[in-house]
Amino acid sequence: MTARPPPSFFASWPAFLWLFFLVWTAIAAVVLPFGLGAAEIREWIYARDLRFALIQFIGYCDVVWVVLAAVLSYLALVRNEGLAVARRWSLVLLAGSASLAAIGALTGFPFGPFIYTGRFGWRILGVVPFAVPLLWLTVVVCARYAVLVLRPAASRWQLALGTGFLSLLTDLNLEPVAWKVRAYWLWYPQQSGAQAYPPLQNYATWFVAATLLALAFPSRGVDRSAAPRDRQAVTILALLNGVYLLVHLVRGLRG
Repeated sequence: MTARPPPSFFASWPAFLWLFFLVWTAIAAVVLPFGLGAAEIREWIYARDLRFALIQFIGYCDVVWVVLAAVLSYLALVRNEGLAVARRWSLVLLAGSASLAAIGALTGFPFGPFIYTGRFGWRILGVVPFAVPLLWLTVVVCARYAVLVLRPAASRWQLALGTGFLSLLTDLNLEPVAWKVRAYWLWYPQQSGAQAYPPLQNYATWFVAATLLALAFPSRGVDRSAAPRDRQAVTILALLNGVYLLVHLVRGLRG
């Protein structure tokens, strides 16, 4: 007896996941720029059950968005590098970034003085929100593919430095949103005076760490015919930055 083919859904679920990510990006493009949170929901919604559901939804919006982006970035690795390489790279990225973030939160080095809040998912061992290494994976993987799309013949060092540079630009865009708008983490927790910007060493760390992580991945890929799919990873990076830029724009217009 021949086995029945799997349902078409399981063959096309990455497409559904991509559509889900696009829908969630549209939600994030409303929630993040306008700072929607529990206070606004309580003011606008009087039905208790609906109010509770919306508060929970808003509370997890950021984390779900990052999780979806990370899963799609991992799938881009699988398509273009193969399952074994994707697993190895993802493990290095997740473990490396989580360790770096934990050291930074506990010691203030190398990023500078900061603390994580509970607004970016539950914290691994009570220290690092689990969405932080997922964000690192997304940014580094997508930045690497962006460099490959822009410069397919890039050398190993050019690819690594390009990845570090695009990761740095993303962090420059992200930090004000993560700190002052969404409070994923707080800079200068022990200082009473207001600070306008994160310490410069934070940006230097992002550049160096992303460059070194990209430098550790010299594979040229197992199937270069899949290279056009890299553009999906580029789109993920563009959408993340687009939403963060929209936050800056709306806050600037609102004064």
